[in-house]
Amino acid sequence: MIVIRNLVNVRLNSQDILLINTLNGLIDVIDNQSMDTIDRWKDEGAVNFQNQDEQTLYERMTKRGYIVENEAIESSIRETLMDQLLDQNRNEKEKLKEIALVLSYNCNFSCPYCYEALEESGNKKIITEDMVDKAVALSGGHLEHITLFGGEPLLISNRKIINYITSKYDKFSYSVITNGYYLNEYIDIFKKIDVKQVQVTIDGTKATHDLSRCLKNGKGTYTKIMKGVTRYLENGIPIKIRMNMSEDNYVDCISHRDLLLEQYKEFTDILSFEMATIFDTSGEKRSKINQELMQNDLKNTIFKKKESINQYLSSSLPITKFFTLDKPIKPIITPCRAHTNSRFYDAEGNVYSCILSVGKERFSIGKYYPKVETKENSIINRNVSNIEQCSQCKYAFLCGGGCPLVFNDDNLMLPNCSYCMDELHEQIPNIYNTKHPKVINNI
Repeated sequence: MIVIRNLVNVRLNSQDILLINTLNGLIDVIDNQSMDTIDRWKDEGAVNFQNQDEQTLYERMTKRGYIVENEAIESSIRETLMDQLLDQNRNEKEKLKEIALVLSYNCNFSCPYCYEALEESGNKKIITEDMVDKAVALSGGHLEHITLFGGEPLLISNRKIINYITSKYDKFSYSVITNGYYLNEYIDIFKKIDVKQVQVTIDGTKATHDLSRCLKNGKGTYTKIMKGVTRYLENGIPIKIRMNMSEDNYVDCISHRDLLLEQYKEFTDILSFEMATIFDTSGEKRSKINQELMQNDLKNTIFKKKESINQYLSSSLPITKFFTLDKPIKPIITPCRAHTNSRFYDAEGNVYSCILSVGKERFSIGKYYPKVETKENSIINRNVSNIEQCSQCKYAFLCGGGCPLVFNDDNLMLPNCSYCMDELHEQIPNIYNTKHPKVINNI
């Protein structure tokens, strides 16, 4: 009998160690003495218990799948799991229930952290009716939801195409990702359709927000946006407030969320937040911000759904979601929907699968207009089975290979391990020791 190689252990504090069976998603908390015994078994390459306590540990670990008869059995379990997840991955790709339409890359804001580099593109095109129809048709009849995206989708120049989309495809539900400046100018349209959510970016208090979320002429936008947010909530249209955090504004953002929660306390059933660091924030700074944010997230109990206090939690690793959202741990082979069933169709005829790659043609997954062309080497075909460094890694089913776009490299088959390591060894201990831990099996 041997201890599986696909076992991950995380030091939670001086007394507790978290064991994770990455082949079945089971986790347990053990003490130092048990960890010493497990380390000895691993070093010896076989399980040899020396007393009753070790025999009890052996029996419990065997039931949880941490101990198997030999390496061949563990390899067979891993291969079966990989095949199951690959089948699931293929099925998800074939059934597109949601798409996003990038109406144009035009924008009325000048945000310093914009990842789309709108000014460099010089692109003034607006998606056409024919393009919209082609994008919808490619869903194969499974489509249920459309997201309007940009650039800035709610520019006045986009009103005609938005009217076309929402009128012709009124059976679908909708989401909008907007800077919020023209919310009031579009409320007449959105009151007529099923809007699941309008995401609006507010980067802190008025003074802080207006420094980064300003018009191209430098004029502030906070006051106009908040008038629109209030009106939408009063009309029953769900709002998600996104806050992009950096080392300069994260304290202001976290405190401002508390103020907005008080201001809109009567609308908590249709109000949610998404708090996240700016994508290119360095690992050390990201970890610091995330730890302080998590402390605040865990204190808030105003929402029935825990995701509402920070929907960014839903994009965390499965192990993190267990501690923050009480969701069961499921092995994964990709880190997010960008690798399976996420699609963004733009006015250039390009298709993207990740919101962070939109506008960067080298990261597109192909073309949809005027004819369909697919790239073999694209993020949509990336998973831990074809990333060399992930093929036998014990962390693979926890992290799914990580996000490759952080490297800004054309080689998408590089693993990104840093995010997983940070969540496991920095965030998880912080969460565990901050709140009273959920009852976890102790073996």
